[in-house]
Amino acid sequence: MKSVSRSPRTAAAPGKRSAGFTLLELLVVVAVIAVVSLIATGTLLNALNRAKQKVTMSDLHAIATAIEMYSLDNSNYPTASDVSTLSGTLETSYIRQMPPRDGWGRDFVVSATTGEYTVGSGGKDGGGLTYTGGPTQSFDDAIILVNGTFVQWPEGIQQ
Repeated sequence: MKSVSRSPRTAAAPGKRSAGFTLLELLVVVAVIAVVSLIATGTLLNALNRAKQKVTMSDLHAIATAIEMYSLDNSNYPTASDVSTLSGTLETSYIRQMPPRDGWGRDFVVSATTGEYTVGSGGKDGGGLTYTGGPTQSFDDAIILVNGTFVQWPEGIQQ
């Protein structure tokens, strides 16, 4: 007689299944995924707000450059109390299209006389140009540029 060789099979103990996950294992996996998602979401929101700050600073710098070019041609700064008045003066000759809003979608704050100008953003919360001076640590803090120089700006880790 020939002997038949069979491949070994993993036999489950009587009354137990050999495949699948227990409810506890699934709950642990879901909990780990939830924790990782919370960490990633916080990091993503921080990165988005940081990008909005950088766009706002870049736009403020572009506006200041246009105002300074106007000043070179006219020997004084343009007079304006809002973005639309300032853009009407500067557009086409000094800036192609002036950005009217900051990174968070709020209008820039403008105060310009023939001798000085201030342009800025109220920050994430849009709270106006509250001046504390120097570097700030919060997305809600204003970003302020006076006569071509940032007098208040974001720096370091923001919250």
